[in-house]
Amino acid sequence: MWQRCAGRITEAIQHVVEFAKRLRGFMDLCQNDQIVLLKADRPWLQEQAKVARLQGHLEVAFRLLLRRTHREGLLARVAGV
Repeated sequence: MWQRCAGRITEAIQHVVEFAKRLRGFMDLCQNDQIVLLKADRPWLQEQAKVARLQGHLEVAFRLLLRRTHREGLLARVAGV
């Protein structure tokens, strides 16, 4: 059972890493910041301004996608969590 669980966790981590690699600008960050963001330890970022710009661009793209697909209500539900 533990082996199966470890395999699933490894698979999930691989999917998250592959998703992050496809985000425009993620691969332009230094390797340390890429790792930090995957771990979500924002205070340890080296290039905080660069990450903040990237986050802003991704947020705008996400909002446009939600508007285009008529799912603006989804953002309110996610923000409320």
